[in-house]
Amino acid sequence: MITTTFACRLCQSTNVKLYGHNCAGTHRYHCNDCGTTRVLKPKKALLPEVEQAMERSYLERNSLRATARIFGVSHGTVFNKVKKKARDLPAFKTTIVPATKDDVLEADELFTFIQMKVNQIRIWIVQCRRTRQILSFFIGDGSMESCKKLWRKLPSEYLGCKSFSDLWRSYNCIPATTHQKVGKETGQTNHIERCNNTLRQRISRLVRKTLSFSKKEYMLNLHFKLFALSYNQEITTNF
Repeated sequence: MITTTFACRLCQSTNVKLYGHNCAGTHRYHCNDCGTTRVLKPKKALLPEVEQAMERSYLERNSLRATARIFGVSHGTVFNKVKKKARDLPAFKTTIVPATKDDVLEADELFTFIQMKVNQIRIWIVQCRRTRQILSFFIGDGSMESCKKLWRKLPSEYLGCKSFSDLWRSYNCIPATTHQKVGKETGQTNHIERCNNTLRQRISRLVRKTLSFSKKEYMLNLHFKLFALSYNQEITTNF
């Protein structure tokens, strides 16, 4: 009978025992000497092109777990890669095309929820009508304070531009000298409404009937930032 002896990868002790599987189905061991728990045979590091493909998959309506199944890794691996990518992102304002004096802005909110549907949340967005870029966004409630925070995040060169929004009362905080609240029938918010449709089609967390909802506001913010930056860069390339 042939027996295979494994050694702990941390302390090299052979006093180890099998310890089930991790979420990706890989065998684990537990070292009785140093107390560490690790996989028996660690997988090779992902190639850069695989990481890029994983990121593209995640930004095209696939959830964390769906992306993990596609690439044969654990959802924790995808989560860590996404967090690392978010940390390394350039400043959001660097993706925005400079303003012109005749630019028109459109503002709107997108409804979603965190953990449960009773925990409603809004994604506030400002879009430039000329470039179709997302100029700023803020995730919060439907209050006037959230609207103020959205407007403060606008690049300063866009603050003097004419803007339109729907009739929601929170938009009263925007200076009336440049802003106008209108009904949807006027067509003045058509572009931002179309952008909302794109967001719901391409971000699984925002699909109205889905199991890929966000359990934490942090992850919703992170995912939306990743998408908005990628979205702006795509538009800039074709602009």
